[in-house]
Amino acid sequence: MALLMGRYAFARDRIGQSPADVWILTNGKTGERLFLKISSRSFASTTYSVEREMGVLKWLDGKKSVPSVLDYFENENYQFLLTAPMAGTAIIEKKISPNDFIDSLAQGIRALQSVPLEDCPFDSSLDTRMGELKYLVKEKLAAFDDFYQAGLPFYAPEDLINYLESHRYPEEPVFSHGDYQDSNIFISDALGFIDWGRGGRADKWCDIAHACRNIKERWGDGKYTSRFFENLELEPDWERIRFQLWLDELF
Repeated sequence: MALLMGRYAFARDRIGQSPADVWILTNGKTGERLFLKISSRSFASTTYSVEREMGVLKWLDGKKSVPSVLDYFENENYQFLLTAPMAGTAIIEKKISPNDFIDSLAQGIRALQSVPLEDCPFDSSLDTRMGELKYLVKEKLAAFDDFYQAGLPFYAPEDLINYLESHRYPEEPVFSHGDYQDSNIFISDALGFIDWGRGGRADKWCDIAHACRNIKERWGDGKYTSRFFENLELEPDWERIRFQLWLDELF
């Protein structure tokens, strides 16, 4: 870390809402940029762990366009992940038409779900995510402000957990990003993806639900959401989409 601080200027990356801190490191002489992600060890057993993210990145190397892992280190309080920058430009930073935006989201979903699961060691199934949610609530590490501001029909986080437990559904496992949105999708020669802490085997509606939320926030509902599902050649299952979005409220 001391070597990095001596050669690079540090600036916090404000994009994203993860409890992990992300720093952009810039070499004043060469202009080279690196990214340093830091997570508290209190999140070591969750998908916020940057050690887990490092594992997903290494597993995906050669399968999809993802940042290269340069180094990982830890101390008694924190985990540190150093990566190279992602090629291309994040969709959120591009001037892009609604139709191109929708088409890129759908293309990314198809690309991710094409990754074979046979040797995937990373589990982000409902069992894993529900266990993680209960841990975050118990340890007071959950995004409680987001929960209370979301206007959900639940009095307390425990009510949401009870609802989710009683409305579990049979999963259709695919390879999933887990936090699928325009700030994590890069356009270059091929689509690339960053922020892989939640990556792994999960239900197919996880990434689709997050994409639907992203479309609504950026372009509104209606024809754009319809175009998205036409691209996927899929009928929307709004109950499962809502389940996935409610599951995400405390993360």
